Amino acid sequence: FSTSNTKLQNFSKYPVILGAKSSTITGQSVGTVTDLGTSNDVTSIDPSDCGGFGTLQTIEAEYFCAQEGIEIESTDDITSITSIDDGDWIRFDNVFFGAGPNRFEARIEGGGNEGTIELRLDTVDGELIGTSTVGKVAGGKDWWTKTITLDEPRGTHDLFLVFRESNGPLPKLDSFKFSIWTIARPSVQFTSNDPEVRYTDTPEGIKIEWDYSVGGSYTIYRTTDLGEWIEDERAITSGRTTKSFIIEQSEFEDGVYFRVQPPQ
Repeated sequence: FSTSNTKLQNFSKYPVILGAKSSTITGQSVGTVTDLGTSNDVTSIDPSDCGGFGTLQTIEAEYFCAQEGIEIESTDDITSITSIDDGDWIRFDNVFFGAGPNRFEARIEGGGNEGTIELRLDTVDGELIGTSTVGKVAGGKDWWTKTITLDEPRGTHDLFLVFRESNGPLPKLDSFKFSIWTIARPSVQFTSNDPEVRYTDTPEGIKIEWDYSVGGSYTIYRTTDLGEWIEDERAITSGRTTKSFIIEQSEFEDGVYFRVQPPQ
């Protein structure tokens, strides 16, 4: 903070730095306060008063307000929670969800056993708003980001991250955040008998789905930057009435179109 005549109420464990230009800032903070300004009076309050997290901020896992079964570990400038077993949980009080985020991102260690993280509201067995799978990652990444879609929680709630595992301790958790993901739907053209196209948000991207009674392999084309049609690598297998493919988030570009050609 580098302001004056402001009241600060920090009910999270995030540290606060009062800049050299700050003055006459009053209030309370659970997190540590570094005061570089003048005439500031921010008092410490007990960690039991923890809470007040914002939806769009990155929340460090170790800044929980309560926990069951986990430990905190610091290595290589990363502080994370570890020793995570089935049924363990961490709680974050008074999380403001606002109008409703639809995406959850967790920074997770690349190793460890497979399992899930349940996101629940207000109690350890409360309303389930999302479930994220965790486990070993191909390519030997030390840390990676797992993204899932949510049921868009609204208002202010206590948030529980409940851990479930199938075979041994889960990977370490560094941090997480909520976000609101909005993106234009890609345009899809069909060479004959235009069906009704359905678009669904998935953690991987946009799933495009339609109904066709024609059997056989479908061919997908896409436009290049020059507006030319090229054949896409994806192919639709035969034997199903409903056909679909997923366009990953990295593929979204303005002016890119997809075309689907049924079997001839």
